[in-house]
Amino acid sequence: MPLINDILPKVSLWKSSPSQLTEMPLVAAVLSKAFMYKSSLPTFLFTEGFLWMALKATISALILKLIITCVYRIFFHPFAKYPGPWTAKVSDFYAAYHNGKGQFHIQTKIGHRKYGPVFRQGPNKLVFNSPQALHDIYSSKEVLKSFAYETFVPGPGQYNIFTVIDSTAHRHKSKMLSKAFSDRTMKEFEPTMLYHIDLFVKNLMSCCDERGSTWSIPINMTKRSGYLQYDVMGKFGFGSSFDMQTKSDNHFLMDAVEAICLRGGIYSQYPKLARLPIDKFMAFSKIAEMRTKYSNLVTRLVKARVAAPKNFQPDIFKFLVDATNAETGKGFTEAELWADSRFLLIAGADTSKTLRQDRTTPQSGIVSGTV
Repeated sequence: MPLINDILPKVSLWKSSPSQLTEMPLVAAVLSKAFMYKSSLPTFLFTEGFLWMALKATISALILKLIITCVYRIFFHPFAKYPGPWTAKVSDFYAAYHNGKGQFHIQTKIGHRKYGPVFRQGPNKLVFNSPQALHDIYSSKEVLKSFAYETFVPGPGQYNIFTVIDSTAHRHKSKMLSKAFSDRTMKEFEPTMLYHIDLFVKNLMSCCDERGSTWSIPINMTKRSGYLQYDVMGKFGFGSSFDMQTKSDNHFLMDAVEAICLRGGIYSQYPKLARLPIDKFMAFSKIAEMRTKYSNLVTRLVKARVAAPKNFQPDIFKFLVDATNAETGKGFTEAELWADSRFLLIAGADTSKTLRQDRTTPQSGIVSGTV
């Protein structure tokens, strides 16, 4: 089985391979220039016959490029010898599609069963499943995080510990955030967590009181548990609860985070899609709307917390506001504070939701019984 170190030199070769010659200029670009200087060009260039010929030439060039690219990636690419779905060999759309369907992890498991511990999951992507590969990838200083993480960055400079690619910046963030999760910090935060847990139990008990019997009304535990976890993570990440257990104003957060994760998952598998304005179309327009609403809420919370005293309460900002990088002397910008808090909210609440769904009734998460 190949090691990751055997693959890296081939990736370097791929970047300078003759396949770059397939990047043909489009006739459409030439026509655009031609229309700009119409007065200085012969009249025949703008006749219906010529434009039709130009259109056919453009389409033919695109088809030819597609054929050459597919043939190269299947038969002549440095990764051509590795097994994998043929659709994955020619395009990253394979991974983006299955990610959008929520089946990417399942397809990866199926791929390893079918093709072995290493298989090709994209034109320039190999997936490994072995202890040796784990060691080679994560212990090597020559391996960097994929630039696909850039698709998760909502704006310039808004890198969090998950999206930052630079190893020095990541090390600094990791060191600062580790202090926020120390035993001492957790003990200081425990009373706040217990308050929200008590409120959670109280709300469940009220469901029995409404019926006046020993049986409660059916309860969607997935949502109720989600409200609890978002309130706790809001308090820990921003110093302010979202009050989702007592009000419905911020209930949109659960759907917004799910939509953001869906969008990020698709773009990370096919980064070129992020360059297209597809957020304006179909379901992505709704995702963009929720993403904006979510970002505005988080921005307000961050600004309010930054304006409060540093030791206002035991939360992440207590450690990040005055933290500085020992090598550069620079601290966290407001954009970075926003980004890390936003990420920890998603990482804490949404990861707990995944575990929570595994332990409730399949599909619905709705249960009823004595409380």
